[in-house]
Amino acid sequence: MTSTQLNRLDVEDFLFHEADCLDRWDMDGWIALWDTGDDVAYEVTPTSEVEVSDLQPESTMFLIADNRYRLEQRMIRMKKNSFHAEYHRSRTRHMYGHVRIHAQTDTDLDISFNAAVYRTKDEKTVVYPSLVKAKLRKTPEGLRFVKKRIELDLERLATMGALTILL
Repeated sequence: MTSTQLNRLDVEDFLFHEADCLDRWDMDGWIALWDTGDDVAYEVTPTSEVEVSDLQPESTMFLIADNRYRLEQRMIRMKKNSFHAEYHRSRTRHMYGHVRIHAQTDTDLDISFNAAVYRTKDEKTVVYPSLVKAKLRKTPEGLRFVKKRIELDLERLATMGALTILL
């Protein structure tokens, strides 16, 4: 990928590809959308009535705060039938909208978007609405996530309790 400026449609195509991987439980395809550097971070903020935008995983208990290694280990577990929380797997639909590019350099983009993830399992459907803030890196292979921070718009986790899917 060259150092040309990317537009919102380029970013949306990348995000829609990610959503497709997640909805098909293509964990290998999903992890391939991530950079391999030491600065990789996948974060899900705590559910709360307070403003979460300033919270950091170093000082607050996040639902998920993974680096690249922990993300790879999560993928290994999720692909196994012994991952009981998701055997049989939930059906999900990741809906993304209001994509914004906030900053762009020759190598990186800072973006945000709204997400609603629908999860159906055991005859229950739960919606996880959120604001997602992400850093994408331009690589020769295409865009890659460096950081994905999901700020849930929930005061508590819904009826399914544990968060066992990827948002």
